[in-house]
Amino acid sequence: MPVMMADHRAVSETLAEFRDAAAAMQKEDCLHLAEKLAMHAQMEEEVLYPHGSSDRRVSAFEANVARVNEPRVIRLSG
Repeated sequence: MPVMMADHRAVSETLAEFRDAAAAMQKEDCLHLAEKLAMHAQMEEEVLYPHGSSDRRVSAFEANVARVNEPRVIRLSG
């Protein structure tokens, strides 16, 4: 289990880097994908490692869900 948790942390860190790069490059579609993947990783972590969950993490997750599900306009360059 410790190896799986370490792998999961590495994925989460990589997703954070992807999210930061997408934001810096103003790539809204990539940013949205990164946020969705991060939300998925967080849900997976809470299911697989419930001992690490807390009320604070649940409220943070709910805030992320609300933010990620906000309508977005993606402009495609011609």
